[in-house]
Amino acid sequence: MNYLMYSNVFAINNKFFKKHSIDFSYGIGLSNWNSDSYKDSGLRLEYAINAFIKPFSLKLDLGHSFIGNGIFDMATSISLHLKRLSLTMGQKKFRTHESAEIKGKTFSVGYWF
Repeated sequence: MNYLMYSNVFAINNKFFKKHSIDFSYGIGLSNWNSDSYKDSGLRLEYAINAFIKPFSLKLDLGHSFIGNGIFDMATSISLHLKRLSLTMGQKKFRTHESAEIKGKTFSVGYWF
């Protein structure tokens, strides 16, 4: 599954939450499912919330792809930020209207520049 998205982000900044902030984002784009047994593309809508509590961030992503009868996805993650480095672990789940489910753990390392 891959996506090409246009997203917009707005935030509640440090003046309200002191040293913490919360970002909200929404996006629209194209999703593409490509496997040995199934190939399709369709419109995708996505919403996310990201809470920064230094040195951590917590994220929740919700999405819907108009592929076949529809694919819902949800991802949760926690990240540790050390200067320009981030270490992230989480859970990603895809579900169809027929209740078929694909899920798994995610791990990533990021470098911000």
